[in-house]
Amino acid sequence: AFDGPQTDDIRAITRGYGDRFEPNDTVAAGTTGWQSTTGVTTSLVNVSIDDNTDVDFYKFEATTGSTINVSLGASGPTSYNSGPQNGDGSCSAGTALNPRTIHDLNFQVLQGNSGATVVHTGASAAAGSTESVTGLALPATGTYFIRVYPSTTTDDVQMYSLTVTLNLAPAIPGDLDNNGQVNGGDLGIMLALWGPVTCGNSADLNGDCVVDGADLGTLLSNWG
Repeated sequence: AFDGPQTDDIRAITRGYGDRFEPNDTVAAGTTGWQSTTGVTTSLVNVSIDDNTDVDFYKFEATTGSTINVSLGASGPTSYNSGPQNGDGSCSAGTALNPRTIHDLNFQVLQGNSGATVVHTGASAAAGSTESVTGLALPATGTYFIRVYPSTTTDDVQMYSLTVTLNLAPAIPGDLDNNGQVNGGDLGIMLALWGPVTCGNSADLNGDCVVDGADLGTLLSNWG
């Protein structure tokens, strides 16, 4: 009556080996390259917290004024019977198990290379329900993480799905230090690079391989 791995099989596999993104239990090992093009929704399925100490980090880059939608939900049916197989190959009565409520999963959006700044925490929904945020504004250009973690202590697997839409704001021409504004710091960087530069240099705003008055004009037009 069954074709292919069932929920209990998948839970057992991730219990023993983790999901396909492991190891991503730290900021330094955060999963990269998982999100789609800006404005496109990315859905990660058949991922898991494999015990009460496991956490998952998903790394991404964003510019000032970008927004993100995050939805974290438990996976699996609401109930199935779990129990030993009888000696004659038949199924025992088993016990009803709800694989969606093994853990109460929460998430955080973290800012910075070390993930030290918490931009948002999703921790209001009950176990088995969806934690979400829509239109969360990201405060500065740089590195961010989505951290998925359990708030409960059951030493068992919780499968989940993570759905993310990242809408990147255009970078500001002249914001050479990526702090979300054009000011004296950017002017100092440009002046230090004045003259011929390697093509593609960030201070060469018009792409002619020279930092000169044309680039300065663009920087000043975006001042503030």
